[in-house]
Amino acid sequence: MEVETHNPEETQAVAAELVARLAARQGIMGTATVVTLSGELGAGKTTFMQGVARALGVDAHITSPTFVIQKTYDLARVPDPSLDQHEATHTDAHEDNAGDDRAGLAFDRMIHIDAYRLESTLELASLGWYEQLTNPKNIIFMEWPEMVASAVPDRAIEVRFEVHDETGRTITITDFS
Repeated sequence: MEVETHNPEETQAVAAELVARLAARQGIMGTATVVTLSGELGAGKTTFMQGVARALGVDAHITSPTFVIQKTYDLARVPDPSLDQHEATHTDAHEDNAGDDRAGLAFDRMIHIDAYRLESTLELASLGWYEQLTNPKNIIFMEWPEMVASAVPDRAIEVRFEVHDETGRTITITDFS
């Protein structure tokens, strides 16, 4: 999929559409959903992530985790489209899930990684990367994936940003699953 955007709002709308598609699809059992974000500095990756976060119900101000490398956000309510409303309501009300308002959700956690400063996959591993990949309720977004390319799963969805001018961008989304 290739989309031209002309302002931050359009970029964020593309992000929200991707989130909706990812929440609706059947993932690979036992694995996280991984999305890579590639493009030069100022290409729109952080703006895109702001749209992702809004679509996932994250209220926090989203900035690139350049210096902290990784930020994790617990998600409150992202419905799993594979459950019908009755089933989701029944699951939420079930006493085994008392206190867990995330039952029946597509994702429990959004993880945002900026790999720009990483020098090896060992540094990525020290952040719990391989453990994070095993949780199907994780949705992971990685900026600068080329810095740790050998650790990025083949099934990752690629989002590429090409800058045309001050506001114009081409966003290309490639789904390898």
